Amino acid sequence: MAKYKIVKTDDVPNYSQNGEMRMMRNALDSQQIALTYRRIPAGYKPAHGHTHTKMDEIVFVFAGTVQIKLDDEVIEVGPKTAVKISPTTKRGYHNAGKEDVEMIVASPQVAFVGDNDGIPDENWWPE
Repeated sequence: MAKYKIVKTDDVPNYSQNGEMRMMRNALDSQQIALTYRRIPAGYKPAHGHTHTKMDEIVFVFAGTVQIKLDDEVIEVGPKTAVKISPTTKRGYHNAGKEDVEMIVASPQVAFVGDNDGIPDENWWPE
């Protein structure tokens, strides 16, 4: 049995209708770490945010600049920057720039699978 697994992003299903959201955990057979590749198109702003009940998330932006709404605060995060988001902090992403944003979202998975409050407020980030 191999001690590693290689998976190309393009070989993982895209769950986003706007840009890309490719959840790598299952493709990598990872039991401990979730890793999601996100590409957010220029100008895209989803209206909803989400939270978790137990798990932290780390967002690492490697291209473009993204606005992240964290509860009632909006921060701008550029390339080569990581942000740790605590579980109950509501979060959402907006790309106000003219180039796509590319980022990775990482979180633990042991005992946290399914720890997602989903979309608690569809109008959370208004126009």
